[in-house]
Amino acid sequence: MKISRNVVLLLLFFSSQILAFNDNADVKVIELISSSQSWDNTNISFPTGDAEVSAFFVEIQPGGKLPMHFHQVPSFGYIIDGEITVESAIGEKKIFRKGDVVIELINKKHFGINSGNSILKFVVFYAGSKELQNTVIVNDKK
Repeated sequence: MKISRNVVLLLLFFSSQILAFNDNADVKVIELISSSQSWDNTNISFPTGDAEVSAFFVEIQPGGKLPMHFHQVPSFGYIIDGEITVESAIGEKKIFRKGDVVIELINKKHFGINSGNSILKFVVFYAGSKELQNTVIVNDKK
């Protein structure tokens, strides 16, 4: 079974259902992001195998740094509070702030640092598979 086909069908179904809520005066729906590409404009592709969806809440102290890593599966996050600067291994940089949605890089080394003055709080979601790791820490020490 391919995740990509099932995920696309599921997303199409739910997106049409969510848009239907806009006809209800008691419900407000705001699209935060819709994209087929990560923040560096690379196309997203879903892994094959048994699907595994997961979510994590993350806090990083001011100046705190995530190690160099990469994601084997598509992931996206929502910045609840604070600011993060993400830098790829080839020097691409992007700053994300409170309220931003981040579509993460896939299979590209990068790290993040809390570049703000407050605790960074965000939620990250992975559309993965049981056969792959969501995040792989890179040890480039020689």
